[in-house]
Amino acid sequence: MSTFYIKRNDLLPVLAATLQDTAGAINLTDCTIAFTMRNRASGTVTVSAAAAAIVSAAAGTVTYTWAGTDTDTAGTYDAEWRITTSGGKTLSVPNDSHDAIIITEDLV
Repeated sequence: MSTFYIKRNDLLPVLAATLQDTAGAINLTDCTIAFTMRNRASGTVTVSAAAAAIVSAAAGTVTYTWAGTDTDTAGTYDAEWRITTSGGKTLSVPNDSHDAIIITEDLV
């Protein structure tokens, strides 16, 4: 995903990503996905372990549908996807950095 831009208070487009490791796309069969987002400037977590949808388990593609006040504050945010296997093991993606979400001010 790397960097995703959205205007303040917009809830579309849906955030989409392909979760990968060094071998490529992660197979998400029998997994659950949670999405977390933290404001870089304040350190405030604004979306915490919210349920995300798996679009294609084999291809590692997921989406998060913005809700409520997720995008009400302009700024730069770190984003992380948490994969939980059916056996209860977890993996955070990306695990070597954070993807960026930039919420920009709207004109009105």
